Amino acid sequence: MTNNKKYKYIFGPVPSRRLGRSLGVDIVGLKTCTQNCIYCQLGVNGVTTTERKAYVDVDLVAAELKDKLACGLEADFITISGSGEPTLNSDIGRLIDRIKAMTDIPVAVITNGTLLEDPQVREDISRADAVMPSLDAADDDTFRAMNCPHAGLTFKSLVDGLVAFRNEYKGQIWLEVFFCDGVNTSDQQVEKIGRVIAGISPDKVQLNTAVRPTSDKSAKAVSQEKLSAIAAKIGFGCEIIAGFPKTAAQKAGNADADRIVDLLKRRPCSIEGMSQSLNVSSSSVEQAVTSLESKGLVKTEEKGGIVFYVLNQQQ
Repeated sequence: MTNNKKYKYIFGPVPSRRLGRSLGVDIVGLKTCTQNCIYCQLGVNGVTTTERKAYVDVDLVAAELKDKLACGLEADFITISGSGEPTLNSDIGRLIDRIKAMTDIPVAVITNGTLLEDPQVREDISRADAVMPSLDAADDDTFRAMNCPHAGLTFKSLVDGLVAFRNEYKGQIWLEVFFCDGVNTSDQQVEKIGRVIAGISPDKVQLNTAVRPTSDKSAKAVSQEKLSAIAAKIGFGCEIIAGFPKTAAQKAGNADADRIVDLLKRRPCSIEGMSQSLNVSSSSVEQAVTSLESKGLVKTEEKGGIVFYVLNQQQ
């Protein structure tokens, strides 16, 4: 059954190198976060917060998901992530329970990990099948340079929370480490990151870099060769997840301009990336974004030889 409805809180499924076909769930407002990471695609000047509250009514989220499931959802994961830090929503645990009551599709939570020192946060997200936290530094100075956290957060509190969660959680922990050339890529920093990872003992270590356009132009991508060398130095069977996946999915139909705008609110995309996410032909995406560009709604940025489309202003 085809469902072209436009939802407020869910998006996709979109192809993910980490999760296959992933249905995204957004439970905080745009750029509601504990950090202003230099590689963030949503801007680096947001007001950070550590206040947990019901930023989004999860009953409304669950209603959208129920409707999506009724239309024949095909996804490998339902992923709570979106446009900010999802653990800020104090009802995240209740939402995970609601999802699991509706479907057998596994639930993943993508988090920056900064609130895991709070036992309630750890309990809330322990209901998920996989949790994907971040670690981009090995000391407080680099943590602040990379992640620009809320003043009340420290590198020690981040690591302590990750270790405590590992000790309590029985599901999968896939740790993402994001590298920006010249910020956290020195030999000393990489070696220290490896030691911190050993103390956390995640199930997977996944390396990323700034392959898409970022708000802070100082966030430089690490080359494939250098990222491979970093992976070898860290060990733990590191996977490199930077870049778009290649799929052989059959694409048909025309791209909808509203759906493209909705996708670009969350991240910059190439023509091929939008084609994969929306499951439509590249030619129809190109036609739609050309129209949006002529209206001044989107613009292009080049990164690593790939042309990405970004919103010209917040829609």
